[in-house]
Amino acid sequence: MYPQIIEKNNKQYGEYLKRRKEQEILRQQQLQEHQKWKQEQALILKQKTEERSRIEAIAFIPREEKERQGYEQVKNLFTQQENRICDSYGTRWIQCEICGEIKTDSNFSSYGGIDRVNLGICSECSRSGERSKS
Repeated sequence: MYPQIIEKNNKQYGEYLKRRKEQEILRQQQLQEHQKWKQEQALILKQKTEERSRIEAIAFIPREEKERQGYEQVKNLFTQQENRICDSYGTRWIQCEICGEIKTDSNFSSYGGIDRVNLGICSECSRSGERSKS
């Protein structure tokens, strides 16, 4: 009788240890998943913070400096008329068909159209009444 009780207890204890081991493995997996999730969230937060800092830094750049930097970015891009030309600040740039100057779109009286997406007539040339060179 005693050997049966001992054997039964050993079997139950073995099952208990097996369940504990399975629970510990599951707990470790959950912990690893949680740590991975926390790392992903930290990375997302870091990226958002960096983007916010970049946007704030752009906001504090004087308008003249933004225009100068924007002009440097786009001045050599006027060889095509299929796509709008914009700088990294989102400002659109146009080239005057009369004087040839490259300026922001706010300095133009008219621009755009078929095969002249990035061409127009600047306000100065429009006021002076000059006509296209062609």
